[in-house]
Amino acid sequence: VRCLCCYCCFISPSFASCVNMDNVTKTKYKLLTYGIPVQDLPLTPTGAVKTKNHQQFTNIRRHLEASRDNGSDTSDWVTHPGLYDVLFSKGGNTHHEGNLDFQQLMESKMSAYNCRQSRKEGKLIREEIIRLVYQRRGRFLELNRKGGWWVEIKSMDVLHSKINTSMYDHNRRMIARENRQKVSSSTVKFLEGGTNKTTAKRQKLCGGFAGSCTA
Repeated sequence: VRCLCCYCCFISPSFASCVNMDNVTKTKYKLLTYGIPVQDLPLTPTGAVKTKNHQQFTNIRRHLEASRDNGSDTSDWVTHPGLYDVLFSKGGNTHHEGNLDFQQLMESKMSAYNCRQSRKEGKLIREEIIRLVYQRRGRFLELNRKGGWWVEIKSMDVLHSKINTSMYDHNRRMIARENRQKVSSSTVKFLEGGTNKTTAKRQKLCGGFAGSCTA
C-alpha cells in the first residue's frame, strides 16, 4: 500500500498536492478513488504519518543481522505473529485476533476458575485453555522489549503463571464493567423516578387549579 501511494505521488502531481492538504477527510476520499484502503494507512486522525511500526521493524532487522553475524541462534525469534497467536506484552494487544479469542476462552472458563476448590482444578482449567489455543495452531508469545521481536513461551510453569495472571486481571475488568453497568442503570432509574415524581406533582397542582376554577 505504501509503495502504491508513493507511485501515485510520482505519476500524479495533483495527487501529491492532495496528500499534503490540511483537509484529512478530503484526502482520504481522494485516496479511495485510487482504490487505496485508507483504513490500512499508517496515519493518525490528524493526518500525521505513524513511524512506530517502521522503526520497530528496522530495529528488529538490525538486531537480527547483528546476531547472525555473531553466530547467535535466532531460530526462536518471531517477527510476525500469527493470526491465532496469543501475545503477552505490557499494555496488552487487545485488538489482535488471537488475544480476542483468548479473552473469549477466559470468559468461558471464568466461572469454573473462580469456583475452583484446589490448585489442581485451576491447573486443569489452564491446561484446557492451552490445549484449545494449540488446537487452533496458535502459540503463546512474549515480547522482547529490548529488541522488539517475539519469543515463544515454551516453559509450562511460566505459561501457567501468565495465564493465571491474565485470568485474574480479566476477572477484575469484568467485575469493574458490571459495576459500571449497575451504576449506570441505577442512575437512569433515579432520574426516571425523579421525573415521574415531578410530573405527578405538576399534574396534582394542575388538577387542583382546575378544580378551583370550576367551582
